[in-house]
Amino acid sequence: MSSIFINYRRDDSSGYAIHLYDRLADCFGRDHIFMDLDQIAPGDDFHDVINEKLKSVQVAVVLIGKRWLNISDANGQRRLDHPDDWVGLEIAVLLERNIRVIPVLVGGAVMPKSTELPDCLASLSRRNAYEISDQRYHADVGKLIEVLEKIIGAQPQPPFSPQSQEKNLPKIRILRIATIFGVTGLFIAIIVVSSGILSTASRQSAEAEPEKSVTAQPVSEEPEEIVIEPKMVRIPAGTFLMGSPESEIGRNFTESPQHEVSIGYAFEIGKYEVTFEEYDAFAQSTFRKLPDDNGWGRGNRP
Repeated sequence: MSSIFINYRRDDSSGYAIHLYDRLADCFGRDHIFMDLDQIAPGDDFHDVINEKLKSVQVAVVLIGKRWLNISDANGQRRLDHPDDWVGLEIAVLLERNIRVIPVLVGGAVMPKSTELPDCLASLSRRNAYEISDQRYHADVGKLIEVLEKIIGAQPQPPFSPQSQEKNLPKIRILRIATIFGVTGLFIAIIVVSSGILSTASRQSAEAEPEKSVTAQPVSEEPEEIVIEPKMVRIPAGTFLMGSPESEIGRNFTESPQHEVSIGYAFEIGKYEVTFEEYDAFAQSTFRKLPDDNGWGRGNRP
């Protein structure tokens, strides 16, 4: 069940909401984050789904952009004043249930005053707001994640037994797993390991030990060996502008917020998309769930 609830208004902060959802999902897992982006199935009752999700919510993030307070409908009536405005209804339920609510200001917005809010939302103005600046976007989101971690606590890791899961798994030779910093910048180095991942020191130690005799296993029980060596290209250090301005015609709302990104070191990146074959090998060697191919097929497909 979801621990973190993201409340936002599409016409005001959808781009921020999507980016934040992705960051939080990467950190806490998608099962612990709820946003109505793609989590309400066709035919579901919105009211029932929201109320069910709120049962397990420990903290809610309310995204407030510059237009959040005064967005109006076609008749010029402010949406927050509508009795059926879902954004306001969600916040009202959160406040009523005394769930921890964090107003998050984005796009240069300021916190509304209690006199500017409907009575059922007036207490929101007393909640200490957190600002995510376009100039410090990634750093600000990182600090917000630290706050959320303290509120909901560490998430339990699913138990597993490496001894039981290693049986019949293919031997993975993962090439390019160590990160080395040098004069040329960041380089994804190649370490060849036939049955797991070892650090350089561990590998050297293992090589120094005398070879031990082992009982040969039948060929039929020997797992298939998979070699992963994606083609890489070098990217120089530099700065670029991510996203697009709101004035751009035909832009997508996921292109917000526009912000400058600087990478101060060169690095190597895969020349082609990660294939199912490559990711499946990684997932098996690290005991992760294999992704669904949606019926497309796996192998060399991206």
